[in-house]
Amino acid sequence: SNPNLGVLLIEFFELYGRHFNYLKTGIRIKDGGSYVAKDEVQKGMLDGYRPSMLYIEDPLQP
Repeated sequence: SNPNLGVLLIEFFELYGRHFNYLKTGIRIKDGGSYVAKDEVQKGMLDGYRPSMLYIEDPLQP
């Protein structure tokens, strides 16, 4: 059965628009993807630590 793309889009907006904690959580792409605590990665942020911004770890950086 094919997933309903409209439902997937609404669920995406629900998660990242209403429930995702941007202040404490970032997104890791490497190794299959996961969430990461911003406290763990704030030292490596090149543009400085901005807690309210979405953080997505660059998969090309070591």
